[in-house]
Amino acid sequence: LEIVYAFTKNEFFTYCYIVEEVSPENLLQDVLKRPKKIKAATLHYIKQTLSEEEDDDLVTTSTVMSLQCPVSYTRMKYPVKSIMCKHLQCFDALWYIYSQMQIPTWQCPVCQIDIDLKNLAICEYVDAILKSSDEEVEQVELSSDGSWVPVVEEATKPTEKQHSNAVVKTENSYDDYDKIPLSR
Repeated sequence: LEIVYAFTKNEFFTYCYIVEEVSPENLLQDVLKRPKKIKAATLHYIKQTLSEEEDDDLVTTSTVMSLQCPVSYTRMKYPVKSIMCKHLQCFDALWYIYSQMQIPTWQCPVCQIDIDLKNLAICEYVDAILKSSDEEVEQVELSSDGSWVPVVEEATKPTEKQHSNAVVKTENSYDDYDKIPLSR
């Protein structure tokens, strides 16, 4: 193959690359095969972080962590972070890989450091929380000893019904109110 560009004194180089597109699912399998971020390392980080924030007047006893992916805003399935990241929050590996197909920044969505795919690791601690908590749980409160409890928002707490009958206004009613008994 010879390419001739006339009337110039500059040299140009032409490259041809043969590439193979790898699916996000296959890239995820590579991530899942790599060593994980062990639970003990995360527990040490939690204990260290909570003790660093102590001062004479205020003692931090817990912190809240989201189980939602900062990329997709859905519950994580594959909680990862780079081994270079210095934070607790994870993101979903598959959603992250898909997002990089759209806009390839290859930066951590939490701390914005550059990420090499080979440095992504599943966090065993967060993975265990995801597997043992209900699907509706979006956040957990972590204590310095590594224990956790789900954070229940006020709006999602079930309220006790105090009345067995209620007055309900219907949209297509010509009367002001239709009385409809509501059962428990």
